[in-house]
Amino acid sequence: MTTTASDATTFELGLSLAGGVSCGAFSAGAIDFIVEALDAWEAAREQGDPDAPAHRVSLRIVGGASSGALTSAVLAAALPYEIRHVRRGSPREVEEANPLFRAWVDGTSLHDLLGTQDARDGGVRSLLDPTRVDTVAREAIGFGTRAPGRQRGWLADPLRLAFSVTNLRGVSFSLGNGRGSVRRLLSTMHGDMMRFAFRGKGGTPAPAPRPNESVVHVQRHAPDGWE
Repeated sequence: MTTTASDATTFELGLSLAGGVSCGAFSAGAIDFIVEALDAWEAAREQGDPDAPAHRVSLRIVGGASSGALTSAVLAAALPYEIRHVRRGSPREVEEANPLFRAWVDGTSLHDLLGTQDARDGGVRSLLDPTRVDTVAREAIGFGTRAPGRQRGWLADPLRLAFSVTNLRGVSFSLGNGRGSVRRLLSTMHGDMMRFAFRGKGGTPAPAPRPNESVVHVQRHAPDGWE
């Protein structure tokens, strides 16, 4: 919690999304509701609603692993734009327009994963066919081409993203004290971390991007560097 120059209290939030394969669909629904609630609260606050809490909120960082990382990425690509939120009984057109619902519920089925599209070039790179997953990723990145832009005052600029990923080949490195007479220990690291600083649509200033963060700018309806 921090205090601004105007002495208004600001609660700084961070989201940490665990992995869990299809549990990503559950966390995606919860995240969709959080965005809807923060948008509604901010709108009520700006309209002077006496029942709206007077404090401010700043979402500073979103991090995740596995399915949590995927949900974080889809959320970051969608936050600079209007999002049609899904509720119980929402019409089909709303479900199809929601990037989180689209990615987790409509995006990929077992039938898609058991396909053979990826083997048509003569090589098999995975037990499951990732072709449909790649299509869902491209749709999430291009969400802004289908939705009007939106500035969110509760969103930090830059919004920080941290994804933990695994590297099947591993990153080789050696341990030693730099002296030739000491036997060096070779090791392999299979855990990686990817960090991004997402700029362009947040309403709350945050510290500048760090050297270990890849900067993604929101330009027009296509964020450069997100690929």
